[in-house]
Amino acid sequence: MKKYIVFLLLFLINTAVCENILGEHFSLEIFGQKMFYGPPSDAMQTGFHIPENYILGIDDELIINVWGAIEEEHRKTVEQDGAIFIPGIGKISLDGKTVSEARKIIREKFLGRYNNISVSVTTGKVRTIEVFILGEVKKPGNYLISPMTSILEVLTIAGGPTEKGSLRRIKITGKSGAVQIYDLYPLFMSGDNPPEIQFSRGDTVFVPLAEYAAGIKGAVRRPAIYEVPDAVTVENLIALSGGALPNADFSRLQVERIDKDKGRIIIDIDPCRHGDFNLNNFDIVNLPSLPEHLFYKVFLDGAVKRPGNYGWTEGLKAGAILKETELLPYALKDKAEIIRTGDDGAKRVIIISPEKIFSGEAGADIELMPQDKIVVYSQERREKRVSIQGQVYYPGEYVIVRGDRLSDLIKRAGGFTKYANLPGIVFLRESIRAEKEKQVAEFIRNKEEMLDREEKHTVKESEKALVEQGRMLIEQLKAIEIKGRIPLRIDNSETFVRREYDIMLEDGDVIYVPEKPISVAVTGEVNLPANIIFKRELGVADYIRKSGGYTKNADRRNVFIAKVDGTATQNMNSMEPGDTIVVPFETKEKRFTIIKDIVQMFYHLSLGLASF
Repeated sequence: MKKYIVFLLLFLINTAVCENILGEHFSLEIFGQKMFYGPPSDAMQTGFHIPENYILGIDDELIINVWGAIEEEHRKTVEQDGAIFIPGIGKISLDGKTVSEARKIIREKFLGRYNNISVSVTTGKVRTIEVFILGEVKKPGNYLISPMTSILEVLTIAGGPTEKGSLRRIKITGKSGAVQIYDLYPLFMSGDNPPEIQFSRGDTVFVPLAEYAAGIKGAVRRPAIYEVPDAVTVENLIALSGGALPNADFSRLQVERIDKDKGRIIIDIDPCRHGDFNLNNFDIVNLPSLPEHLFYKVFLDGAVKRPGNYGWTEGLKAGAILKETELLPYALKDKAEIIRTGDDGAKRVIIISPEKIFSGEAGADIELMPQDKIVVYSQERREKRVSIQGQVYYPGEYVIVRGDRLSDLIKRAGGFTKYANLPGIVFLRESIRAEKEKQVAEFIRNKEEMLDREEKHTVKESEKALVEQGRMLIEQLKAIEIKGRIPLRIDNSETFVRREYDIMLEDGDVIYVPEKPISVAVTGEVNLPANIIFKRELGVADYIRKSGGYTKNADRRNVFIAKVDGTATQNMNSMEPGDTIVVPFETKEKRFTIIKDIVQMFYHLSLGLASF
């Protein structure tokens, strides 16, 4: 037993480096590992079908039935001397004999002594033997098994191979030194059982390290880490994973590789080369899916029977999509629009006349471009709609009528779920957004003019840097999406009905009901902006300390809290989950308080505060 312990220790030392690389580099599951999840079954030791070539040994049981001139049943176990004893027959040596050979010998013995009889010989209880299971298994050691236990069951008894263990080079060594190698991949991939084995007392099952491994993710049938030969191509690995899915994008095929000098790198693979591109150990192949966004399409919307997407082809004209029979009775026929997005991202509107297209007037039917949207307007008044999303039972878009309130909408949406964070409800209104957009535009124009004036009188490098910082912040302000949020404070879903915050709905309102938050965010002039788990006993100073403390530019006197309901306060005792602590910027140059104003606006817009 000592030699096995020494061998096991040496093996574990040699595998330490491999474990670190696999654990750090791969996030995919290892192919075949799921087979060994869960506890082993106690039933695996019994109920075997004993084949005719099973070799008998000590403690195996045989059941002998004799009928005819005499009727007898004998249940005999092979004794330590390798034989069974039957009264009237004597000793019969069976150790090392197959079941088929034993049956023939026993029949001959009975028929040589008795006439007019029939003899049947079947196996009874099968012996148990001790084997050693070593190497990369979760519970190495010695185990009692049946000789007919399968290699898969033997590994499961020992907890299965570890994540770095091989599933393809499992070695079984007998006392004589004979070695058999087993590969479990054919079983896991196509159900082909490995060759049958009859274990003998003292056999060793050894699971070595998986020497070569490569992963594949993306649009393949079985994304996973696979044990591969030392020479494998991208094409081989795709085949091993079950093949590519129909939406695989071979034009973006990549290999992620660990380079000893550069660290982790990405290699783009020519689609024509994946058949001969050889993989290194621990490479990961990424075969992305084709983009879900459909580019070659046009849209039909408005007062038509079948609005939606239509395929675009070269030379497609509006009349091929917009047919007279498709218009609803109340559709405007003298005017429709094509909304087109140019190469520069700008949208422009092209006016068309459906009537002229239907009549075949020359030049009325124009050629469409990909992503064009044909809009047919209605003579009726447009329905007013609002949208509610998040933690309600029936999120979606709803038609409203004059007088509908927020509580009416919530009732139609099935009410709040138990996960809803009522104080954090976000209520967006288009009219407020438009007004706020004008205010922000005016703010930006004013601050740009001020920066221009300051720049003319700026000499110091530090002042020039502040001007440049101000311009960068202005550009960031321009990129922020303006939201017209109305602050709501709903603490109870019942008591707010017909109260202050049960406001009348308008066309285009958007309501989002978030989940209950668990953290407080800290942003602005701190060393490590972060989200920190909310604890009621912590104060603002505690959260700032957990975020690395103030930076040198922190305006400590004007710290404020952006509340989860969209308001802001300097009441430091009002913290609750979902709030954001904002540490403003303070410039040391008195002339440049303009920068402070821009930063303050940036915080308000990026946090979606309702006022500024």
